[in-house]
Amino acid sequence: MWWLNKILFVLIFIPGFVWAQNCNNDLKGYIFDTGTGKPLEAVAVFVKETNTYYSTDSKGIFISNGLCPGHYHFILSHIGCAPKMLHVSVISDTVLNIEMDHSVHLMHSVTVKGHHNQSNHKEDHIHESEIIDQAKETLAEVLESLNGVSLIKNGGAAKPIVHGMYGNRLSILNNGIPQAGQQWGNDHAPEIDPLSANQITVIKGSGTLEHFGGNMGSIILVEPQKIKQEPHIHGKSTYFFESNGRGHGLHAKVQQYTSAIGWRLGVTAKKRGDQNSANYFLNNTGSDELNYFAQLQNVYKHITIESIKETIRIIHADLKNKFGIQKPNILVTGLNPHAGEDGMLGKQDSMIIRPAILEMRKKKVMVEGPIPADTAFLKKYIESFDI
Repeated sequence: MWWLNKILFVLIFIPGFVWAQNCNNDLKGYIFDTGTGKPLEAVAVFVKETNTYYSTDSKGIFISNGLCPGHYHFILSHIGCAPKMLHVSVISDTVLNIEMDHSVHLMHSVTVKGHHNQSNHKEDHIHESEIIDQAKETLAEVLESLNGVSLIKNGGAAKPIVHGMYGNRLSILNNGIPQAGQQWGNDHAPEIDPLSANQITVIKGSGTLEHFGGNMGSIILVEPQKIKQEPHIHGKSTYFFESNGRGHGLHAKVQQYTSAIGWRLGVTAKKRGDQNSANYFLNNTGSDELNYFAQLQNVYKHITIESIKETIRIIHADLKNKFGIQKPNILVTGLNPHAGEDGMLGKQDSMIIRPAILEMRKKKVMVEGPIPADTAFLKKYIESFDI
């Protein structure tokens, strides 16, 4: 049994020795003001993984001792500064230089100079905190809080009106993409979940011409937040309740930024009965909603002419060898909405996908595209192509 004693020694004593050797890393942080470059004293630093607190000294320095190699989340807070969260990967002793915006609160005087601007360009913004405060509302109802914005309401459907303009005179861009649903009749609301946005902007006047689909009417920008470079999965949820109509709602989203791509998934569910006044119910005011969205970031970095050609080659060979189709006919969809609109909505379709298709045609492969993805399942394409 001598060998059993040696195994027990290895299992019990050696791992403990290795762990003790690894967990001796120090992290030193220097926190300073973005505007002045001066150190910030009394910044509260919380490390989520170790559940420990630190505070910076008069030189803006804090030190966290005895860290094991791994990933850590630091939450920084200071009077007069917006809270800040950092993800840090610790491999060995680490030094961080961290900026926090504090100088805007230390101004002693302000001098305002300007001149009359005759431009009719005006922008109004609704930020994330205001959107969450109106979580039970539709997009049009959220926008109604802005000056010059009203709505057409038909039961539970509501469409925004900006200075009397709607339909073709009012464009909605969802993450830069024109929303075709706004063109429908008054009994259709824009199919956009306002909770998917980090900010909603209404532009009036000549400023609309800067955006795709803009016109001399007005334009609404629904802008989701960029996915932060954070390798761990993070998420948050919001529950809301409305007493009139006994409405309930839940919004949740999760996101991650891996070495390959960044992704975010979200869902919103709402249910509300008919609302009522003091003496009677308001018929046709109840609603049921289920909204979901997916957001991807940096996908285009992994799409190359060679990768497209290789994918087409594999599909062409498998259709012939495994499915017995002697002359496969392949249809390729675009990456961007409307297959890029000749570069207006993205250049990957015209500069990567189309050249790859042309090269494969030279090799006698029957392949067409790129076409808008939402049209690929039309009957004429289904009947004409094998895949």
